[in-house]
Amino acid sequence: GVTFSSFLNGVQGNNGIFGYNAEVTGTGITTGSNDRVVYRDTGSGPTVVARRGDVAPGTAGGEIFTDLVAKQMNASGAMVLFGETSAAVDNVGLWKDVGGVLTKVVQTGDAAPGLGAGVFFDDIQSLPGIDGSGDIVFHANLRGTGITAGTNDRTIWKEGGGVLTLVAQGG
Repeated sequence: GVTFSSFLNGVQGNNGIFGYNAEVTGTGITTGSNDRVVYRDTGSGPTVVARRGDVAPGTAGGEIFTDLVAKQMNASGAMVLFGETSAAVDNVGLWKDVGGVLTKVVQTGDAAPGLGAGVFFDDIQSLPGIDGSGDIVFHANLRGTGITAGTNDRTIWKEGGGVLTLVAQGG
């Protein structure tokens, strides 16, 4: 069987809903390959949200999660995860799980919408927030055409319903 070997941080919803990050060992588990798991528990036992080695939804070419951690949970149990993928570059991003469906929010290398051709997400910060409706807010640095480090590269974004909206930008 599979057993827990360690627990990382947890996240709290309401009404007994919570999530946590754990490492597991046992039959079929390979250290560094599929041993880190994000769980949600609604009071009837844990269910897997995502695990290291799973295909990361919304990525090009079937990238897999090489690391992931639940960062925030709202009152209804929707969760935002910070993850790294198997991509050689641009391998950091945020994913959200709402109602048991895991979707990509943003990943380094994605085009920054509304800022013109040639502007891309360069650094996704690992401290996102999630509101009651499952919308995500996050800080990211940009790179590309017209972007100057330390001047206009720092931004705040909101994601809701699959749409990214720029909230604020330095400069």
